[in-house]
Amino acid sequence: MFAESVRGTGVAADLVRAIRQIRQVKSRLSQIDLEIASLIDSDIANLRAKAEEAKVEGRELLTEMAEDMRKRIDVARRRFEAGSVTKAKA
Repeated sequence: MFAESVRGTGVAADLVRAIRQIRQVKSRLSQIDLEIASLIDSDIANLRAKAEEAKVEGRELLTEMAEDMRKRIDVARRRFEAGSVTKAKA
């Protein structure tokens, strides 16, 4: 029930509206807490924490990851090209 749905005037109606508003706010705060917990545990949050930790150590984690990916691509490309050459000879 919404606080706005309370009809009437006076202290009793005001009190019921206030209690409902408090309940709505508490419910929303609980939802926000769950959303925060979810975001803290997300992959992007973990990556950010690792990047910050690496920066403290004087490293650039994203640059390191990009270089590692380039190396993996080069290895995969060489394997692919070697396989293409082997198949062409057959």
